[in-house]
Amino acid sequence: MNNQENKFINFSFGEIKNNEMINIYELEEIKPFLKTDKYNFILEENITEEIIELCENKMMTYKPNSNYIIVEGNIKNINNSWKNEEDYYLSENYNDLKNKKQYLCSRIKIYNNKINKPPKLEINTNGIISFDNGRNRFCNFRDLGCKTIPIMINKNNIKIFKKNNWIE
Repeated sequence: MNNQENKFINFSFGEIKNNEMINIYELEEIKPFLKTDKYNFILEENITEEIIELCENKMMTYKPNSNYIIVEGNIKNINNSWKNEEDYYLSENYNDLKNKKQYLCSRIKIYNNKINKPPKLEINTNGIISFDNGRNRFCNFRDLGCKTIPIMINKNNIKIFKKNNWIE
């Protein structure tokens, strides 16, 4: 378990046995439960508008290389285009996600205000939105009900992003 998870989870993962602290996840009676998503409760944590705003502000002040710019992305319109990229699209239904751990780790980072870098979006050869980095961040903001998110795009693509209403 990494420090992020320890900071987020405010209860002990151990118990005392024979005067020694043991990891409860090593107990045979606990192992069957580990096959389920033990961190699903993270989805129920209240991420306030204040936390979201702090993360957005940090992403807006990120300094990309000279070929890129940070802009406000329209989550609904980006998501609608991205759905066409079937191999990489992350469903709005949590149970359909293939890699729930990455999604949940991103949620923990948002909760702890550890998001600095905005998602980096490109346009693939078919003219469809593609994520170079940050699709789990984007999906968490989408699933938290946000309307916009700071995104990083190539300056050469600004006209295409505007034309498709992918940026505000």
